[in-house]
Amino acid sequence: MHAKAVVSPVLAAILLAGCGREKVSSSRVWRPTTENPPVRKVAEEMPMYVEDMKDGDVIVTVNGVPFTKRDADIKLKRTRWTLYVDQRLKPERKNEIFKAFGAQMIPQFVGTQLMVWEARRLGLLKEEEIVKKVMAKVRQASKVYGRTPEDLDRELPGGLYELKRTFEDMVWCEAFSRTVKPETIVDDAYVSNLVAGVEAENKSIAETNAAVLAKLEGVLRDVKSGKMSFEDAAEKYTDESLSPADGSIWGVFQPSFLEPDALRSAVAALKKGEISGILEDEECYMVVKMIDRRDSPEEGNIIDNQDEPVFTLSRIAMEKTPTVELAYGIDMKEELQAQFMKEAMEKRVEQLAANADIVYPHGTNFWKKTERKARKPSKKGAGKKKKLDKKEGRDGKDNG
Repeated sequence: MHAKAVVSPVLAAILLAGCGREKVSSSRVWRPTTENPPVRKVAEEMPMYVEDMKDGDVIVTVNGVPFTKRDADIKLKRTRWTLYVDQRLKPERKNEIFKAFGAQMIPQFVGTQLMVWEARRLGLLKEEEIVKKVMAKVRQASKVYGRTPEDLDRELPGGLYELKRTFEDMVWCEAFSRTVKPETIVDDAYVSNLVAGVEAENKSIAETNAAVLAKLEGVLRDVKSGKMSFEDAAEKYTDESLSPADGSIWGVFQPSFLEPDALRSAVAALKKGEISGILEDEECYMVVKMIDRRDSPEEGNIIDNQDEPVFTLSRIAMEKTPTVELAYGIDMKEELQAQFMKEAMEKRVEQLAANADIVYPHGTNFWKKTERKARKPSKKGAGKKKKLDKKEGRDGKDNG
């Protein structure tokens, strides 16, 4: 199967996780060329990324450069090793990173090889530069992991040779990135205009929310004065997107289910039949009524926390507009420029992909068992199945 554009949306990760190429050779000397790497048996077994594929089977080729089942296994094992030696991350976070890497591994290979191919075509680096930059990265990795190059060669899945091949791809990708220019240059004036625009938008949002809040205050006055029942007000004024499915109660909650803290505390203080003042959460302003409350869950209800009371609540809820926040730190200018650079890189790689020869011999959904051909049963197994069918009457005859 040919594909014209299969590119990872996270090109920053591509630069950090370039995928090397796997062939067979007896040579142990690394050179910045397409020379074949040595065979290295990795002890740890990983689940096959492509069901029933052999080590040498090709998953994808990019302009003739293959990525095999063995390449995939080595990449996964090396990532697991890297996470294992990193003591700063919690186990659950390591698992998240590992799964994310697995999902992006093949698109990353495609994107990386597109950049490498273009950088080679443009002749952006000389052999001496590549060797120097790669060895600098090896020394840096040795320092980061607290291991000598010899230790890395012994411990790292794929060995030092594979690490150098990955670093070679990274060096080419870095050279490629220097040829890409973002459409927007972020300077002090750009940042000032952006901040001013956000402030103006938030001012408008605040005015809109103030009008919603004033409307809800009027409804609450009508309910408390007896002009309108709480139930009628909830049905009439609660925004459709916030209305309960059954049109009656908001839901059954325990305190720990309610956020933020101010909402949790105010609701917990209500007695049966009481109505709150105006409360809010991230999505709306609301007035809550305590329909019923129990000191503990019903016996045998394993879903609820046995140490918390249970509230049956109804509410009048009006949606509010969230304010706009600039999700940048103190280095806003640098972060914005990095974002525009990432977008420019993605666009450029997509252009390369449109004219590249990208082939998936097993299709792009190779991880799905349903798309693999069913195995033929052995003659021995088939014989047992035939006898079983006859015994149980599965051949359509009455064998009783």
